[in-house]
Order: sequence, then structure tokens, then C-alpha cells
Amino acid sequence: MSAENNKAIVRRGFEALNQKNLAVFDELLNPDVHFTIEDIIAEEDFIVVRYTTRGTHQGNFMGIPPTGKQVSGTGMFMDRIVNGKAVEQWLNGNTPGLLQQIGVVPAPGQVSQ
Repeated sequence: MSAENNKAIVRRGFEALNQKNLAVFDELLNPDVHFTIEDIIAEEDFIVVRYTTRGTHQGNFMGIPPTGKQVSGTGMFMDRIVNGKAVEQWLNGNTPGLLQQIGVVPAPGQVSQ
């Protein structure tokens, strides 16, 4: 597969997330979640994506009840694509930043109450 084909596969995956056209995403994602590709780089069968996620904390997150707060987070992942399918994935997200936004972890320099 070419780097351009692999980029197209990853973009289709993000579109599926954004459109929630897979049954599992209805179960896992809130209605207003949206993913934006900030950068995408391909080299042979590896794809690296830097993305931003935005949405509202409307469901339990790591055991934390919904706060109704708007949140955004950034992350990066790398996939290895073989025969048109992702066979490996490495993901790095900013969970501490999300926990700060919903108010359960103080921001650096703040005293917890």
C-alpha cells in the first residue's frame, strides 16, 4: 500500500468516528464528540496522526459522573497498515488534561480543595 492509500484509510476511520456510523461508537461516544486531524504523516506502512478531540462530558469517564463541561484534548497515534487494514496501533492522549478540564484534578500550581 502506498503512503497516500494509507492516509486515506486513516481519514476514513476518523470520518467513521465523526459520523458514528459504526454501532460500537454509539455505545462508546457522546453525540457531540468530534475529531479533527491536525497533521497526518505516512512512511511506507506507518501512519502518524496528531488530532484534537472536542465534546461535552455527558457520560461516566473513568468512573467520574458527567459534569456537562465542554472539553478538548489532543493526542497522537501511529498505525501500521497491512493490506488496507490497521494491524498495530500506538496511542498517546492527554488524559490528565481532560481530568483537569472536568475539575477532578487541579491544574499545575493550583491547590486542590
